[in-house]
Amino acid sequence: MPAWAPINAGTKPRDKCLHQWTRREAQMAKSKTLQIEGCVVQTVSRTLIEELKLNRSQVSILDWEGYPILKFPQVPEIVIDLIDRPTEKPWGAGEPSASVIPSAITNAVFDATGVRLRSIPYTPGKVKAAMQAS
Repeated sequence: MPAWAPINAGTKPRDKCLHQWTRREAQMAKSKTLQIEGCVVQTVSRTLIEELKLNRSQVSILDWEGYPILKFPQVPEIVIDLIDRPTEKPWGAGEPSASVIPSAITNAVFDATGVRLRSIPYTPGKVKAAMQAS
């Protein structure tokens, strides 16, 4: 299988960032690195922060200013190791990473708190409620 995206997400009590390491096959290092970084940031944002809020009849956030999204100071450190395998067919760059990031974050939250979250985003309120319920 020519597309691999192992992720390691760890948390430490005093760290503000979530550390992630991704390994991907790639041929054009700079563009692939940027694509993977963008996918990692977007998926971390969806997993931890982003949420579409609805009232009884419509979406309650009607502009980008009110929509919760990861801000630059919140972006985790991202370390990418590209593996050059020119004989393999490309299977995407950032996209395979998106499938494993939520699971890695879920496991990191479980390791840190002892509770298993099942509904994103993993807001502090949801984590606290899950810890109190356990």
